[in-house]
Amino acid sequence: GSFGYMMDRGATTVWEYWNGDGSHCHPMFGACAVYLFNSLLGIVQDADSYGYERIVISPKIPDGLDEAYGSILTTKGRISVGFKRDGQRIEFTVEIPEGTSALFKFRGIEEVLTQPKKNIHCEV
Repeated sequence: GSFGYMMDRGATTVWEYWNGDGSHCHPMFGACAVYLFNSLLGIVQDADSYGYERIVISPKIPDGLDEAYGSILTTKGRISVGFKRDGQRIEFTVEIPEGTSALFKFRGIEEVLTQPKKNIHCEV
């Protein structure tokens, strides 16, 4: 068995066993996707929120990464975060669904976002 064997048979997730026995519901690269959205772009739901009514955007940008964009679709709508570094300046673009709020946190900056689209400029 191999990943190619699984894909040739229509797999969209990793099988529990190479031969196809057992569960077929292990999401392929799921941990990587969670890292990209929750850590790198910082998109998380507030601990006391349901259905992404209140969002926390707290990106953790490693040195050497100058640009990233991504979005997730929630029951309230799409949440998008992007950033682009230009020298000592980082520009963030954050989009949140109507009727939600977000707390943007980055290197000591905290700003409550209530409008659907916001550009935030930070010096680093």
